[in-house]
Amino acid sequence: MAKFKVPDILNLYVNKKYNNNGQIDRISHLDKECSKRGLSNKIYDGVSYLEEIIWDATLRSYLKEEHHRRSDYIDQDLFTYSQEPENLGQGIDYFKGVLSDKFGSSTSVIFGRGGVGKTTFCDALKNEIDTGDNKKGVFLIRGEQISNLVNFNDLYIESILDLFEAFKVESNLSNLSKSDFSLNYSCGNILVIIDGLDEIDSALGERFNLEKFFSSLSDLDDRFHNTKIILTTRDYFEKNIVSASPLIRKFKLKGFTEKDIEKYKKIKLSNDSQKTNFDKLLEINKLKNNGFSLPVIINLACQAVLDSSDEHMVQGYESESDYLIGTHVYDSILEYMLAREIDKQKLNTTVDGLFQLLSEIVIDHKNKMSIDDLNEYVELTFNENGDKFLKNPLFNVRDDFLSIKEEALTSLIKSRYLIYLLKNDISRYEKISNILKDSYKGSGDTYNTVCEFVGTTDSDFELNATKLIKKLKESEVNTELTYDKAKYRKAISSLLYALLSNKSSFDKNERSNYIYKLLGGKNNIIDGLHIYGDFYSLSFDSYKVMNSSFSEYNKLSDCHFGKEAEDVFLFCNFSNINIAKVGHLKNCLFENSCKFDKCNIISLLDTKSNANEKKKENIKSNIISIAKYVGTTQRSLNLIKLNTTVNWNKSHKGFIDELKKLGFIQVDKSGYFRLNSDYYDDLPHITLGRFPITLNNIVDCLAK
Repeated sequence: MAKFKVPDILNLYVNKKYNNNGQIDRISHLDKECSKRGLSNKIYDGVSYLEEIIWDATLRSYLKEEHHRRSDYIDQDLFTYSQEPENLGQGIDYFKGVLSDKFGSSTSVIFGRGGVGKTTFCDALKNEIDTGDNKKGVFLIRGEQISNLVNFNDLYIESILDLFEAFKVESNLSNLSKSDFSLNYSCGNILVIIDGLDEIDSALGERFNLEKFFSSLSDLDDRFHNTKIILTTRDYFEKNIVSASPLIRKFKLKGFTEKDIEKYKKIKLSNDSQKTNFDKLLEINKLKNNGFSLPVIINLACQAVLDSSDEHMVQGYESESDYLIGTHVYDSILEYMLAREIDKQKLNTTVDGLFQLLSEIVIDHKNKMSIDDLNEYVELTFNENGDKFLKNPLFNVRDDFLSIKEEALTSLIKSRYLIYLLKNDISRYEKISNILKDSYKGSGDTYNTVCEFVGTTDSDFELNATKLIKKLKESEVNTELTYDKAKYRKAISSLLYALLSNKSSFDKNERSNYIYKLLGGKNNIIDGLHIYGDFYSLSFDSYKVMNSSFSEYNKLSDCHFGKEAEDVFLFCNFSNINIAKVGHLKNCLFENSCKFDKCNIISLLDTKSNANEKKKENIKSNIISIAKYVGTTQRSLNLIKLNTTVNWNKSHKGFIDELKKLGFIQVDKSGYFRLNSDYYDDLPHITLGRFPITLNNIVDCLAK
């Protein structure tokens, strides 16, 4: 080996390494080794960690954002996400340990219902890291913002780098290139927090490839084994994450305990009168539930008390709203706040009038309404000045725009407004479809609310739903815009999920008959059926399906079809379907007008068809061999076995037994075998492979 020539100047860069005690001091060790070998004077800048060199070269200008942690933040307890949850202590403290653990999973998911504090937790954790004395940045993505992105309609996400490109303009990493972000994330310089993964999935639908997304996280972690990403989502999305990546840490936020409420009350309320009113408000409206309370409700209760004058005691009341449900905890506190705001600001409106304004902000303006639009709406609707409405404590006003502060509150507003329209005004199908489309896979808060409504309503709603679906189908056919087509299709899928949610006793036939009725089927044709996700299995024994679409509907292979059925699907689109088995599916069920995108249906059917043809050829060869030897004579079993070639997984004798059952071979009293005399005239043709219809039927039967 050639002798190593020592250069005049050395720059040494090493990766950070860790053991169970923390980071290993590799620099001191290398300094000593260099000193021993007389190399110290040749080290230009000493020994450096590669991660810090990358930071200094690409992220030196990183701006650590301030004011993320709310002054009233309560670090609630974190639990394991399991059947028997374990209390892990306060969330921020626990996650400091998670982030410093270099041997655990790189991915953590925090589950929790709307209003439990997931977003507030993410802000607080980002603040904790940004205010720390370390070279680490935080890239925080808010799922609720995705539909407001300028390039939303062009987004297709299948990696963390795609998400970075989509959201970086909204962040403090806007000057960072895609490659520099990848390098910094890989070596652990950037922690990624995605708040609301379920919202991204809901907004993008098929344009968000969850499986490839999680795969990209693993690929980047393989470079340095030093990445960390934290995701938050609502509980219903758990099955999607587990199927995409089982190697993750799962946690849950449950809400405020009694102790948390007491801490929060001390921070928010300054005098005994306010605290007394707060306690009464919680008691009257039953805002405590199973030992935990939603922080968003506790916050609104505090705000309601703060907005009440000292002489006003908190009183119970009967709900008079057509939108809000007085028996529901969240509704009752919202109605109380709206009533108090009307009284305090002397607004020329009712609770429902103010609620309609909230729905306008959330639904029509995607929770970002300009002040000019507010002023115009208020003047035209209430003949009022918009300034008084801007004082509403539910609003967040920033850069000439206002939004509703609490994300959980926006979900409630959408759900309650949707139920009102479904009951009273289905002519507003555009608004209905804008809300329903987010529940197209049969999940989410809005979907759960619709299911609750369907479960308690009368049969009149089904008539309304039929009329609504008809209007959605017509709109889907008439529009040429891809986005609008997808919106109407998703709304139909969402409605079908909800309407079948309380039909658990239905079998496949009953579900199909019900759908046929809902979609206004005629002549046994189901037209305009649109299904997304893990929908119920159906029976198409009596029906053909036209002008329909099926996306991620892997239960298609569990559906039932008639034995002689052909061309069941006409002008239908199938996308993102990967079935594990063929089931009752056959190539002949799909007419040539059908289209397939990212599906394995046809390839599996072709494979099955090829395998079936090979099996039939093998069976025919076995029969020809037996027919040639036995002919019109009779033979013993042993002689047949010695003089014929049979390839059958149940043995030579097993194949002959099958032929006997099916009537091709007969056995006399002496135990000798002969061919059924009905086939004697066809023997010359059979030995040449030309089978009569009855024998071909036997072949088909054996091939199943």
